[in-house]
Amino acid sequence: MLPLAVHLSQTGQRALISTYTVHLIHQLNDDKEKVRAMLDHLQLRPVAIANRLGRAQYISASRLLALAETTDNAATKKQLLALHRQVQNQYGPHVYVKYWSENTAGFNLGDTESAIALTEHCSTDDAHWYRADCEAASHADIVLTSHTCSMLYSRGVNVFKHALPASRLPLPEKAKAQAGGAFTGSGQRKIHLLDCR
Repeated sequence: MLPLAVHLSQTGQRALISTYTVHLIHQLNDDKEKVRAMLDHLQLRPVAIANRLGRAQYISASRLLALAETTDNAATKKQLLALHRQVQNQYGPHVYVKYWSENTAGFNLGDTESAIALTEHCSTDDAHWYRADCEAASHADIVLTSHTCSMLYSRGVNVFKHALPASRLPLPEKAKAQAGGAFTGSGQRKIHLLDCR
């Protein structure tokens, strides 16, 4: 990602990094700050890096709360409620469903991932971080996505351009800043993903 970021910083182009698993995207997310620090050290223009994942990869706060209210296990309920508070208030790895499976050893709630995943029927509030990532990705220099999204896009399904509902509410500045930092530096450019290399 670093050589790519250096290249994009100097050329103004955009890039799409497609991975086989969502877990690999999260690994790349761990390197965002290192890349930003290195570009700063090299005195190069910062590049914005954002995620573009499918809706089902995000935790639905309302579905998470409903699951917490129906479980009889006090420890699990406490953990679910703590995660619910986090999802409502701040951006980070915990807004993704994968976080649950990687951080909940010892708990068995059946198919929890699908029970807490965001669906197209969830409210606008539930989709807050999904919307934030979609909007950030529409401006980012580097978009991190999965092979699934890339394949759909190559087949003519415009998963990137029309990912947000037409009646979406504008995101607050704080949410924009938290979602991958895609609204800093060159983040105000309006370039479609077709321009990616």
